[in-house]
Amino acid sequence: NHADTMLERYVTETIMGIVTCFFSSPFSDQSTSLQTRQPVFVQLLQGVFRVYHCNWLNPVQKASVEACIKVLSDVAKSRAIAIPVDLDSQVNNLFVKSNNLVQKSILNW
Repeated sequence: NHADTMLERYVTETIMGIVTCFFSSPFSDQSTSLQTRQPVFVQLLQGVFRVYHCNWLNPVQKASVEACIKVLSDVAKSRAIAIPVDLDSQVNNLFVKSNNLVQKSILNW
């Protein structure tokens, strides 16, 4: 299995929480350097997306990572940050699947 559960929790909960909070904050909205740091932003989104696909994530960790991806995706759209087409389609597919699961859950309830 995987070795360091403390590190996993740190990455999936603490770091994802910090990134989510920062990019949800007014400070991020006022930052003008995001456009100049576009490659770093794309790398961040790619890294978070890779973490999402780790097979050892529990449901709480997966939800935390997914929330981070959603915030980053929304920021990219609102700031007109160019995301590579393949990554953009993968992110969009992730949310289509999530919406389908929610709809099925509601129907089964």
